[in-house]
Amino acid sequence: MLDASKKSATGLGYYEDKYLDYMHHSVGGAKLLVRKQPIINRGYYTRVTCFRQIIQNFLDATKASGPRQVINIGCGYDTLSFHLVDEGHEDLSIFEVDYENVIMRKTDMIRRSAELNQLLQGNGNPLGGPNYGFNTPMLKFIAADLQQSTVVEALAGAGLNPSHPTLILSECVLVCKYSLEILSYMNLATASSGRP
Repeated sequence: MLDASKKSATGLGYYEDKYLDYMHHSVGGAKLLVRKQPIINRGYYTRVTCFRQIIQNFLDATKASGPRQVINIGCGYDTLSFHLVDEGHEDLSIFEVDYENVIMRKTDMIRRSAELNQLLQGNGNPLGGPNYGFNTPMLKFIAADLQQSTVVEALAGAGLNPSHPTLILSECVLVCKYSLEILSYMNLATASSGRP
């Protein structure tokens, strides 16, 4: 489930992620740690540092704008949303999108963790709505196939508001044509509302 490279990088102190162990699968009750080469660890450090800085820049730039949104397309078992919830940002909605089986597994991992349940304080019912997994006032999991146009409808159904400032993270799924449709949806709605 979890990329062993992330575990290697955090396990060797390249960066910290206090939520990573909750997303780390185990075999026979023992958590696996595979030591990766330094270049891999440095690569993950660089990736995490860059993404955290981009997100912080967005949050700083939009702080006075009212409601804001972050969409993580192809979220996998990333812990970004847990950190954002923990930081307590006001007027922030987070939408995590991935395949149904990924969303169901991630939801199950959250349900098994008292700490994550307490942090998120949400409904841990997998696929509680037509396309949703774990839902809280701040965090929405959306089960959708990015190769299907229904992903745009699923985001809208989960409460995505195209008039709010939105940061779209689309790591490793840029080849998906519906990533572009989401961007188009956001741009068209923004243009029709007169917002820059």
